[in-house]
Amino acid sequence: MRKAKNQGGELSSQKPERHYEVGYAKPPAERKFKPGRSGNPAGRPRGSKNKVKDSDLTSIVLEEAQRSIKINDGGRSIKLSVARAVVRAIGINALKGNVHAQRRATELLHAAQQEQARIERENFSGFIDYKIWAEQELERRARLGLKDLPEIIPHPDQITIDIRNNQIWFVDPWTKEEKAQSIAAYEEYRDDSRQMVQFIKNRLAGSEEALEAESSPTRRKRLIRNIQNDIKVIKNLKRSSEELLEKVRPWGFVETRDLWGGEVELKFPWAS
Repeated sequence: MRKAKNQGGELSSQKPERHYEVGYAKPPAERKFKPGRSGNPAGRPRGSKNKVKDSDLTSIVLEEAQRSIKINDGGRSIKLSVARAVVRAIGINALKGNVHAQRRATELLHAAQQEQARIERENFSGFIDYKIWAEQELERRARLGLKDLPEIIPHPDQITIDIRNNQIWFVDPWTKEEKAQSIAAYEEYRDDSRQMVQFIKNRLAGSEEALEAESSPTRRKRLIRNIQNDIKVIKNLKRSSEELLEKVRPWGFVETRDLWGGEVELKFPWAS
């Protein structure tokens, strides 16, 4: 490299000044990375490129537990989930006398029973809270005369709670769609029952009239038996319809028709 001469004609060791152009891939000198120092000190650590998140790992474990596999069961091939196959293998080994498997099977059973009991306690408490809230809300609506609020489904009367024995009984429906379907099914059954009762009443009247005119003991006995059977069928049809009506009453359904009074027009093809 040639050395530049100063004004006195002496050689100078200093490099001449250069014009530094700032632009793409050419940051200002004061903002350049310092040698030996990271430009992103808070960046991802080494080895973290392929690290699996806890949420991803949970999803992977659950998916694998539900994956179906084929196993040999008594000489035949059956499909089971991985989780079920593992539990079955532990149980089989426990029955064979494997102490470790016996201990593990006992632990799994105990944990499952505790979890089931916990869920049942939470559900029982939740239904009690719901029933209390629903009853109070219906009472508030009735007191204030509120009629335009959304319907409460299930109705509290559909939930029967036995606190002494920790038992709950439910009566469908649980959605508006189920309610509409159930009421429609009741109305169809009611109409069919009314027609059937009317048909049997007509037949019963004919049997009673024939009985009065019949003198043969054998025929009279047969007619009496037919009359008794028809009376029993009418009672069963009425009871079934009324029981079904009681199930839809809690949902706010009001029967506006006289179920059994008056003549009913027969629409069955075979009833003419």
